[in-house]
Amino acid sequence: MSEKRRKREAEAKPKRLALIKESGECENCGHSENDPDYSLPLELSQLCVHEICCGPDRQKALDKRYATLVLCWSCNGAFTDRQLHEEAWQLALLASKRPKDFDLVSYLELTSPRAPFRITLKEVMKFLPSELLTVSEVAELCRVHRTTVNVWVSNGLRTCDVSRTEGSRRLLRIRYVDLVKFLYRQKRKERNENE
Repeated sequence: MSEKRRKREAEAKPKRLALIKESGECENCGHSENDPDYSLPLELSQLCVHEICCGPDRQKALDKRYATLVLCWSCNGAFTDRQLHEEAWQLALLASKRPKDFDLVSYLELTSPRAPFRITLKEVMKFLPSELLTVSEVAELCRVHRTTVNVWVSNGLRTCDVSRTEGSRRLLRIRYVDLVKFLYRQKRKERNENE
């Protein structure tokens, strides 16, 4: 290992350990170090940070939350098969587990600055889960207060009303696709304001 690479990995290590601690479980299969999968050898149940990009971009992605996933070593090994786990699929997994960290624009600037549309938002969206989320679930997922989610709704986050009868109390639900699109637009708006 080169000195430059060793230094880069040492710089990234605290952020990677903090991300593992924050996530606490494999973002693919749900296994945690506290509740290991006893069907696997113990070392395969341990958590690690997986870089979504490969090749020379891996070193650049070591400490980028928008370019990494927390996985158990078993899933990490499986994710090297790019036929089965393509980049857009891995980005969708990131968007469904840590929607506030998902940043396709930054990811593409990091991995392919000359091809900013190499992966489109539409490609990522097709892999997102289809279930509906409550306001509380969105708040927990994004690590914000319910009030913040309600502000997002008033600022354009699309919702579905799933109440059964007309005139009854509204039961709002949010699709993963709508949440990710909203957060994506917010990040682009912030980026444009900062330029």
